[in-house]
Order: sequence, then C-alpha cells, then structure tokens
Amino acid sequence: MSVNPEYALTPEQAQERLNELALSGESCLFWVPNAKHEHFLKQLDKPSWLPGEKSIHIIRANNRGGKSVMATMIAGFLAEPYPNDWLMKSKFLREFRRPNRGRIYTTANAAETTYQDHTKEWLPRGRYRTKKRGAFDAKFRFPATKSSFDIFTFDRDPMAGESTHLDWAMVDEPLPQKHWSALVSRLTFGGPIFFFFTALEGAGWINTDIESEKRIGKDVFVTQMCAEDCCIEHGVRGHLPHAYIESLKQEFDEDELVARLDGAYLSLAGAVYKKFGQEHIKTAMTPIGLNVSPRGSITL
Repeated sequence: MSVNPEYALTPEQAQERLNELALSGESCLFWVPNAKHEHFLKQLDKPSWLPGEKSIHIIRANNRGGKSVMATMIAGFLAEPYPNDWLMKSKFLREFRRPNRGRIYTTANAAETTYQDHTKEWLPRGRYRTKKRGAFDAKFRFPATKSSFDIFTFDRDPMAGESTHLDWAMVDEPLPQKHWSALVSRLTFGGPIFFFFTALEGAGWINTDIESEKRIGKDVFVTQMCAEDCCIEHGVRGHLPHAYIESLKQEFDEDELVARLDGAYLSLAGAVYKKFGQEHIKTAMTPIGLNVSPRGSITL
C-alpha cells in the first residue's frame, strides 16, 4: 500500500496533534480496544497488499461489543491519522494511501441514530466537514488530507452511486447479498473491506460465500468475539458489566444467544434440512466438525 508522505504524520506532528487533541478532551485519543479488537487490528498487517489487491477483514461479535465505535475510529483514522496509541501500532493504517475515499454500509436505523452519535463523539473535532444527503445518508470530508467517506444505507438501490470509486469499505451489520457485487466493483484499485456484525438473520451468505475454508488466512481474515471478551471482570480491557451479560441469557432463546453472546452464526442454529432423507442416515456415528461456544453450546 503506497504512502503519500504529504499526509503521513512525523513524530513531531503526531506529538503536536496529541497535545492539541488532549487539550480539547477528544474521545478518539482515549479509545482502548479489548483483546479481540486488538487482534482484529493486528490482522490488518497480514496481507501483502500488492497493487490492486482486495482483502476482507471480519469481526463477528456479540451485541454491545463496541463494533460501531471501532468502525468509526478506523474510518476517521483512514481519512486523517490522529495519535491514538492503538491505531498507530498498525503499519497498514498508518501508511494507508491518502487522499482516499471510503464508505460505511449500514442499516437506516444505525445511520440515523448510532452513527450520528458516534461520529460526533469519536471523530476528531474541527478536522472534518459533514453534509447530509437525504434522510439518513451523510458525507464526511477531511480538508487537511482531502479524504472523505460517506454512509450508505442497505435500503438504497445497490446501483446508486455505481460510478463511485472507493479505496475502502466498511459493513456494519449483515449486508444484504444484493449489495455485494456492486460494493466489490467499486474498489477499482483494491483495498480493504471491513465487516463488523452480529451474525443474525441475513448473515448466512457471508459464512458460505466469504468465510470459506479456501479463503481464510489468504484474502479473508476472521475474528470472532464473544460477550465474555467484552466483560469487565473476565475480558481483557472489557467494558460490559458481567451482570448485563448474564441478563441477556434470560431475554433470548438458545438459538439467538449463539449469535448475540457468542458471535457465531444464527443461520447454523436449529437449521431444518428439507432435503434430508433416509439415504442420508447411517448406522454408525460419522465424525463431524463441531464448534463449542464459551457457554458450552454446540453448533455445526
């Protein structure tokens, strides 16, 4: 990934920005990832990043796992670096080409509520300009680096903005499959595609089409995060009270907890196989691959 030195921070510039942001009480300075967030960031440095190469980075996670905050942090850093200790550790993020243009794909509800709140809290103040485009979509421009990103909701026509060239893309919550081809085609010169989601309804195609065995570790890198990874008592740098995690077990059935607590795929829980017949039944047990969750539940 080539670097434009005009937009790279020297140690002196980083310290100057650090002082400037610290005085203003910027939240982006003090964001701290848990251990699984950190693992996800380290995975960004694994691909070779040859010209034109695309790489997919997935964090499948529990509810309230801080996914959207991390997406906002990375989006802002890609647009214009700021001296957050954890993000600065990533060579890929530090040296990403700038100017660049990115896009966050998400639900209309998340665009209207979650991202309105997170961009105000976690993007460095005074470094960007924003323009609302329609009911939920917005564009963020960073004059210092001439970089920008926008928010694109799942309910829009996949072909809207077809001619738009992107350097990176993020997906927050399961992307409807109809958007996938158009998203990939917009990364003309390659770049990263980030997925941040809880694997509820509509996520099954990601498991079968993207998280295939032949792609994992090559152009697809997956981090699975469970609620205990985010726990203040049992996780590393966690933020969720253990009592909150325990309360969720009373709110949802076992199938949903596989996704909401364990970060696994709901589509594999309680599945009904309509084409299963007598010819598939064997007299002896056949070994199969099993995934055992931290709570002891098993999924195929």
